[in-house]
Amino acid sequence: MDELIPLDDAKLATERFERGVDALLERALSEKDPDLALRSASALDKLERITGRSRARILYFLREHWSEFNVTEDFYDYASNRLEYRRETISRYCQVHEMLETYVPKEYLEAIRDKPVRSLFKMASLTAQGYGVGKGDWETLAKMDDRDVEIQVKKIKANPPRANALVIYITATGEIQCRVNGDDETIEDVGELYVNNESPHVQRAIERISRCSGLRDI
Repeated sequence: MDELIPLDDAKLATERFERGVDALLERALSEKDPDLALRSASALDKLERITGRSRARILYFLREHWSEFNVTEDFYDYASNRLEYRRETISRYCQVHEMLETYVPKEYLEAIRDKPVRSLFKMASLTAQGYGVGKGDWETLAKMDDRDVEIQVKKIKANPPRANALVIYITATGEIQCRVNGDDETIEDVGELYVNNESPHVQRAIERISRCSGLRDI
């Protein structure tokens, strides 16, 4: 069980994991210790949560370093095709890691990190959309039952985004727009990127601009 699981080989990783489970069950039986098996069953819940945030970390890392991989295809298209996830799902995973790395106070980080990924998605939507999440809000989110996270997120969203929130968007045709304070009436045109230019250099440049400036799809 102490061996490194080869994550790049799903079949081998699964087989090695299941052999570990078999060995644990045999040990529990030989020691007449059912709690050993039950503690392991309980630990699987945490393993599932670790898997979610690890996926978020992997996708965020790839997005941030995409230009260094010398792949001409857009990161979101590439990852979406390989993982068979929607672009929106890829983006939500990236938002989760950014939230954990940037916004959550250290004293609540461990509790927040241990939430199911579905709860992390909901919380990350707050920071991604520019809502002000105070220290008290993080404390509440960290302590509350996972089933109530959505309720608290909706309460926070009932308040306007923080006064200085500026969200920058890029449309499917390349227009760059900004929105202030979450008010649709304050949408302003900023500029344009030539997204239809098929040059791989132009596409990589657009991907880097979008990544570094925090542009979001609209």
